[in-house]
Amino acid sequence: RVTSVSAQLDVRDPVVARVEIALHLSVQSGTLSSFDFEGLDPDFELLDLEAPSGAGQPQIVRNLPGQLQLQWSDPRVAPRPGEHALRVVYATKHLYTEASNAGTRRVVWTMPRWPERLSNVQISVLGPPGISPSIPEPNFGEQVEVQPAPGSAARVLTYTRVELPRTTGYRVQFELPPLPA
Repeated sequence: RVTSVSAQLDVRDPVVARVEIALHLSVQSGTLSSFDFEGLDPDFELLDLEAPSGAGQPQIVRNLPGQLQLQWSDPRVAPRPGEHALRVVYATKHLYTEASNAGTRRVVWTMPRWPERLSNVQISVLGPPGISPSIPEPNFGEQVEVQPAPGSAARVLTYTRVELPRTTGYRVQFELPPLPA
């Protein structure tokens, strides 16, 4: 079962976004034979996968757009009972929309849903100077912070939900500044 999740979106590139999802899993008994991601961006291109420590690399199965399944067919290399970290990094062009009349671009991204209720879910967005949150209807228990990125001109938006109900996606929205001419 998933015990915590966080995501980082890097939208500094105006064409391709980089998405990193980090999970902590708790395996109660036996071994973990598979793990499913549903609700990823439909055009995702897997860049990196960090399997749980002590486990072998899983077989990667892509069934439908936005879905990824990790399979450990050999129980000897599958994650065993205990706490584990899992990290998936992918690229997507799906986040970007056409520019508005003002030249800004609204981006909407939804973290995949999980079958468990989660606490302190965080999504960080690393973007160019001028990025700003656009929150038409704040989620209950949500905080948004805007900070400069260390060592660069970029800015970081950090969205935090105190509690994310089970099977609920976490949707964030922000505006990107106009592209330089």
